[in-house]
Amino acid sequence: MTPQPPEGLSASSLIPAKGAELKFWIVKTNELAEKKVLNVSGNVDTLRANLATYYGLDLTINPRTEAITAPTVNEDIRDRQWADLAATGVEWRDKVRAGIQFKLLTQDKHSVTLGHYQSTLAFPILSAAQDLLPTKNNGAPTRSVHFNSELKILPTAAPVKLQSGSGHSSMSAINPPAPTQPSVTIPSTINPSSAAGPVSQLEAAALDDLSTAIAGLERCEGLQAIIQQIESGAVKAIRDRYGPSKPGHRGTADASWSKYSNLVSKRERLHRILIQDFEGDKERFFRLLFCPATRRQEAKACRKRTNV
Repeated sequence: MTPQPPEGLSASSLIPAKGAELKFWIVKTNELAEKKVLNVSGNVDTLRANLATYYGLDLTINPRTEAITAPTVNEDIRDRQWADLAATGVEWRDKVRAGIQFKLLTQDKHSVTLGHYQSTLAFPILSAAQDLLPTKNNGAPTRSVHFNSELKILPTAAPVKLQSGSGHSSMSAINPPAPTQPSVTIPSTINPSSAAGPVSQLEAAALDDLSTAIAGLERCEGLQAIIQQIESGAVKAIRDRYGPSKPGHRGTADASWSKYSNLVSKRERLHRILIQDFEGDKERFFRLLFCPATRRQEAKACRKRTNV
């Protein structure tokens, strides 16, 4: 009698499977049979053929192909907004290091400093900066950056829309007023230029805080959210900013890098497996990793918990 394939294994999923996935199914097959019925050694074609023969799967059928659709307008806008925000953060950091005041707009009459944020721990570096930076009170509207607290450090689910009221001027439509929120302002008796030095130091400290940036990674829940986090560029940005300038040059890394490098490396390794072994097919990747444990795996986990 031909054995029943485990959940998630079929002819359509077996055809595109690569080495790591094929070996996983062979190990799972041996565990279900409670004996060694298949060997994990051999090339990809041999492993695939052995699994197909054992379970009686027909590999001559055409695998189901998913229709690839172009991204929607909203998705495209969201992605470009997130990329622009990340680029703005890098520009802000670099200008602070160079001792240059960072402005959102290029024209002086419209420029405002980054003093107001309605943000959450979704983007910890900017959250820290909000508490540290005073606001230049020059009467001009302040541009706000909005984040969704449920998405941790990931891009927002929909494009950010700037609403303009009927009684607002054209300038207000470009720079909407900041949300009502207490903020620190520089008293009129103080020359703003005299406070530029300390403010820049605090600003740089907030932008360069590695432990705060890592906290954003740790708050990410679930494998799917972690993959999204990597694809958003957040993990690469942390490595580029705090890691060694070249592979193996540990001395050039941030002083705290050795403490957190493992967290970043694990996320990068997960993404490499997705790209190299699954050719970027997230559906197969998640289906494989979310497979229910076999009886032997459950028993082994139970013995480990009870120290048997």
